[in-house]
Amino acid sequence: MAPQSISSPGVDENGTSERRGRLRRECGVVDVVDRERRSVGKDIRGKMSLGKVATGLLIIYATLLPHLVSGTDPAACTMKQRNQILINCYRYIRRHPEAIPSVDNNSSCCESVRQVPNRDMHCVVDDLTKANKEEYRPLRILSLQKLCAPAPPPVNEVKEN
Repeated sequence: MAPQSISSPGVDENGTSERRGRLRRECGVVDVVDRERRSVGKDIRGKMSLGKVATGLLIIYATLLPHLVSGTDPAACTMKQRNQILINCYRYIRRHPEAIPSVDNNSSCCESVRQVPNRDMHCVVDDLTKANKEEYRPLRILSLQKLCAPAPPPVNEVKEN
């Protein structure tokens, strides 16, 4: 005995009413709907390939021009400024057990850091060679940005007499 499908009277296997299907076929609506479905499918396929191309271009762009993607400007600090930081902050940024724990805000190290626009220490770290990274601590170089921030202006206190 063949399995019987359970359905409501007037409803076909797809769940659409027979009458509605017949009206759509008689009026030619089915052809229009089918054409729209096919064109939507083409649009989706076209957009997906366009999305893949855009993603590929973004990856290439990010690989070749990382300073534009990361927001760091390669001209943010000069080689002279980088070298001055490595020399003047050596006692703080070196990998050595006797490295000092902090820097004084008025030190030559902080003066060198303030010479870099916005005290952007990423430009110093980004320029470190593998040998430099073994000699210096990149996280300490980055911390110089906050440690060497200019002191806030003094607050004028009003004394009551």
